[in-house]
Amino acid sequence: MKKTILVIVTVLMLFITTAFATDQPQTIVKEYEFITDNTNFDYDAPMEMTDNDIKYQRKDVQYEIIKETSQATIDIKVFEMELAEKGLEEKDDSLFEKVLQVDEDGFVGGLPLKEIVYTERKVTGRIASHTVEYNYNLQTEAPKPLSTLDVLYHDEKTNVDVLVTLDFVKLKETVKSHLENNIHVEQTYRSIYEDIYMLADGTRLSFFADKPQFEGIEEKILDQMRFDAKHYIITDSHWEGETLTKDGKTTRLAGYTVDRYVIGYSATYSGTFDIPNMLVYDATAVYEAELSKKVPNGTEYVVKATVTYEEMIAEQRNYVGAIAGAATGLIALCGLVIFLVKRKRKKIKAK
Repeated sequence: MKKTILVIVTVLMLFITTAFATDQPQTIVKEYEFITDNTNFDYDAPMEMTDNDIKYQRKDVQYEIIKETSQATIDIKVFEMELAEKGLEEKDDSLFEKVLQVDEDGFVGGLPLKEIVYTERKVTGRIASHTVEYNYNLQTEAPKPLSTLDVLYHDEKTNVDVLVTLDFVKLKETVKSHLENNIHVEQTYRSIYEDIYMLADGTRLSFFADKPQFEGIEEKILDQMRFDAKHYIITDSHWEGETLTKDGKTTRLAGYTVDRYVIGYSATYSGTFDIPNMLVYDATAVYEAELSKKVPNGTEYVVKATVTYEEMIAEQRNYVGAIAGAATGLIALCGLVIFLVKRKRKKIKAK
């Protein structure tokens, strides 16, 4: 009995020792890269794998972002724009740019000129206004302008001269009053006397004075010359020659320098009138191009998954441990049985 129990115990102890003497389970690490647009990373790594004839099962997965890239899609749109110039006297392509720049809703680029369309149009009911100054030059008194003035108006658009009638607007002074000494007047005096001559009103003057007299009798002499003393004055005089007596009459020629008070005048005429019809061009420039823009579309991640695998023998070792535990319990049970047997024997001997 004792020998049997001893053998069982020995075998169990060897089994337990062998079980606990086995190496710890091995692990291997595998790395995988994948692309995703989701931040909740979930790589479907194999649950089991075999390496060098050893089976492993997945134990842990760790993630690491290697690269992060903003994603975008390309949006394409056809742009067509028009620019217009109206009322052109002649066709002129240079009025339009060859390329029209666009910056609209994220679309940026140039639209090339596709074509220019010209449309003829007649402009009717054209009206023009014109004002002229009629210059009277220097006058001794204000002139009396005509109520209307006919002038030729040149229409630059059609290159046509139009006869128009303008209405009198106003008379204005252009030069202030001043004396102008550009008049030379000669008077011939005849007398029945050899030493004196008479003016038209009977005033007697001497033929032998140094020069013809005018001081104090200026108005009489001007009246004799048919000049208004309000506007004219005599500033100097001289004899043109000696006295000449013939047939009982004495004659002598007198010269006078006469100045006049003058003012510059001009008359203003103005009016509105019809002018000829005109042919013009309306131009439309068409620009067209296909433009594109990038539209954000989330973020793309390049992720590295580090997967740890552990030897599947680890489960078998757990099983051996369970057996070892059971063996230990069995040993304890055998010990209890032996103790009870011995105790029973002692009781029998005592009887």
